[in-house]
Amino acid sequence: MRKRDRLTELALAALLDDAAARWRAFEAQRQGYHTYVHADWAGIVAPLRRLKPLAGTFLECGSGLGVVAILADLLGYDAYGIELDPWLYAQGCELAHTHGAAATFAAGSFVPEAARDDLEHDSGEFLTVREGEPAYAELGMGLRDFDVVYAFPWPGEEQRFLDLVRRHGRKDTYLVLYGAADGYQIFQRGRNIDG
Repeated sequence: MRKRDRLTELALAALLDDAAARWRAFEAQRQGYHTYVHADWAGIVAPLRRLKPLAGTFLECGSGLGVVAILADLLGYDAYGIELDPWLYAQGCELAHTHGAAATFAAGSFVPEAARDDLEHDSGEFLTVREGEPAYAELGMGLRDFDVVYAFPWPGEEQRFLDLVRRHGRKDTYLVLYGAADGYQIFQRGRNIDG
C-alpha cells in the first residue's frame, strides 16, 4: 500500500522552526567548529513531490538533523537517514518522533563497505567525513535498495556522490544533490535530468 502525502504547510513550518531552534541552541553552547551545514530544507519538497510517483524508498546521506528524511516520510516515502555524528543522529530521531514521522535513522557512515576501496584513491582534501562503520546493516538495507538518494556535498565533491550511486546503487536510482549555488538537481545514471 502506498503511503499518502501528509505534508501540510503547517506541518512544514512547525518542523522547520523546531529544527532551526535546535540548531541555534546547539550553536550557542558548542565550542569549536562543526562540519554540519543544512540545506534549503523547504526547497527539497518540490523535487521530492516530482519524484514520488516514480519512487518509494528514500535515503538521506549524512542526515544531520534528519529534516530531509522526515520531509520525505511526510511526503509518502519509506524514508531513512544515515548520520555519523551522535548528537545529530539523536536529534533526527527525536525530531521524527516529535513531528509524527516514521523516518528511520541509523548511526554510522553512509559509505558502503564495498565503496571503501574507492576512497583509497580520493584526495585527502575532501571535507566529507569518511570514517565510521557503514550503517546499512542497522537499516537491513543497502544503497541498492533506495529509489532516491539525497546528499548535500561540499563544493567540488558532487562527482564523488555521482560515482558512489553509479557504482553502488541501482542504474535507475535517482540522486538528488543540493548546492548553495545551483539549488536542487536531480540525476539518474550520472546525468542531470533537469536539463
